[in-house]
This record gives sequence, structure tokens and C-alpha cells, in this order.
Amino acid sequence: MNADKLRGRRALAVAADSLSQQCPNCAQPLEVSSAVMLLLARNGEKSIFNNDCRFCLGCDVVVLDADYIQEIAQHGLPTARSFTVAGFVDLAAIPESQKNTPLGQNGNPIPFVEFASFEWRDSKSSSK
Repeated sequence: MNADKLRGRRALAVAADSLSQQCPNCAQPLEVSSAVMLLLARNGEKSIFNNDCRFCLGCDVVVLDADYIQEIAQHGLPTARSFTVAGFVDLAAIPESQKNTPLGQNGNPIPFVEFASFEWRDSKSSSK
């Protein structure tokens, strides 16, 4: 995915049963597109996962499935008590020479595009 499409996005995590085809911010259509994201736990654990995101065509909002994020956190960050969704991982920024090196290891940093802001819109997730 084009890094320019990822930059400056305000992320809203919404319960799966509340996901719609319209932006909760401006009511414009949402475009579903797969993106790689980074979860960071306060204890230092990290988890990288792929997710179908809903990008607003009218503003800077990206809508995420809060239930799916919770599920990923339970499996990918098993000892974490709290975590945040830090942003998108920009796979295109990985040098060709590092494509086969695990992200975050052996001098291969995780190239991520931080969200402008992140908000849980699901009361079950708000404590994270």
C-alpha cells in the first residue's frame, strides 16, 4: 500500500457489529483495503498483523475492527496487560537487502507510519 495513503490517518477502532460502509466522522464512503499494522505493549512486546482497514474517501479517518484487534492482542501479546495500535507498517520502506530478515531483528527496523491519533470507539476496548 502507498505510504502516502497511510500518513496522517486518525484511527478509530469500532466494534465489529458497528462497522459500516460510511465514515463515522463525515458519513462519506469507506474503501476496504488490507494493511499491515503494529501493536505495541507497555511491557515491550510487539505484534505485527494484517487487517482489512476501512479508509474514508472524504477525510483522514481509517476505521479498524476493534474485536479483531483484541483477538490479535490476546494471541500476539500474551503477557501484555495494555497495548496500543501504533500505526501501519510500511512494507515498501524495507530495503531489498532486508526483505528476508525478520522485522525488528538483525538491524532491520520496523518501518511504521504512526497514526495522527487513535481512539477506541468500543467500550470493551477502551481500557487498553
